[in-house]
Amino acid sequence: GISAYYAYYLEQEKEQEHLVITAKRVFNDYPTTITSFSSRGSISGSISIFWEVLVVNNGKLPTSIVDYEVTVAGDGSTQWYRGVNGGIFSPELVEFGLPIVLESGHAKRFLVRSEILLHPKAYKVATEGTRENKFSSIYKIINKLYSARTDFYGNNVLLPRNDPSHALVLPEGRKEQVFSINVTTAKGSKESQFVSWYAYSGIGK
Repeated sequence: GISAYYAYYLEQEKEQEHLVITAKRVFNDYPTTITSFSSRGSISGSISIFWEVLVVNNGKLPTSIVDYEVTVAGDGSTQWYRGVNGGIFSPELVEFGLPIVLESGHAKRFLVRSEILLHPKAYKVATEGTRENKFSSIYKIINKLYSARTDFYGNNVLLPRNDPSHALVLPEGRKEQVFSINVTTAKGSKESQFVSWYAYSGIGK
């Protein structure tokens, strides 16, 4: 019948779609906020960050991205929390909506805002002397953590010459959250890419 033919047609269209996704952390400075919450009897929080996503349409036909989702990968106990999906933005930090239409052979670069869970020690250092939800810059928070010889995840940070710009977080035993950037096209094709602050952004793999 017609419905069976239409389903077959969609499957054939999906097979011709070929999206390639890459993702990494944004290395430029940008505004950020820290949100507090209670976890396992202690006060901690999360910090808003941006991932840079590049989607390339290597298929033969135009395609459109109609949905996206950021999920926490791995075996962590917290698979979803407020702020994981924080919106899609241009490289100039202007929020925009879907769909994203891509002609064959074309690419689109955009930013996805999400939130990293802070280790209780990192939360204490980052929020000392500041109010909840106060806007700051990501570099200001990072340098504050590095000066205390820690990072978002409570890892030990080496600080040669006591200079945060030369901070080192060794890969051995390093903890970090891994996220998955997931997109869905109008034809139902799904593509995803892992991203993280260190390993999946090419930092000390």
